Amino acid sequence: MEIEAVLEQFMRLSGLDEQAAREWTPLCEAAAERIEELLPVDADPNRLRLILAAAGEANYRYMLARSTGNAQSFKVGDISVTRSEEGSSAQEARALRDALFTDAAPLFARGHVGLWQVMERESGNVGQ
Repeated sequence: MEIEAVLEQFMRLSGLDEQAAREWTPLCEAAAERIEELLPVDADPNRLRLILAAAGEANYRYMLARSTGNAQSFKVGDISVTRSEEGSSAQEARALRDALFTDAAPLFARGHVGLWQVMERESGNVGQ
């Protein structure tokens, strides 16, 4: 899979500029490897749906990494307030990743299509 193509789509999904996105190239490479592992031996890994699925995976992992450690909390008397920035952006990135994987699923090797459907069902995203 062309890593530059994955990186380009990752930039679009994440909103990062090229310089910032390049720091996350290993994440894009790992996501591309994950998608390639799901493909039949003779499949073309440079199909747009597969590149988008890899970019979606990289974006989701990026959002998770970005949200780690951003929780802020304070306590006044009996009242505690906790604020975490993970919430919606990581959840939205996951939903996007899941939609991109679903679009690419017909290109996966037969055994992996079912695996993706099970993973999707277990995560509670079926029909969303």
